[in-house]
Amino acid sequence: MRLQLAVRVDYRTAPDPAGLLGDSFTMRQLRLLHEAVLNERLLPDTFRRTMTPQLRATGETRVEGRGRPAEVFQRM
Repeated sequence: MRLQLAVRVDYRTAPDPAGLLGDSFTMRQLRLLHEAVLNERLLPDTFRRTMTPQLRATGETRVEGRGRPAEVFQRM
């Protein structure tokens, strides 16, 4: 139980402390991971504002379904 709590605390403050997404990922992938770990829905805009300062944009994009391509990020 303490380990679960520690993991959730880490995921509240850091982009992907356990490195579950690999080297590069989209903001949507990161948010979905956080929602799964925290077991709660997160507001996309608020999540982006919180995480963006801790990430480095790669300049690449990925197509993830309909709409415009998603920007790809890496942890700093």
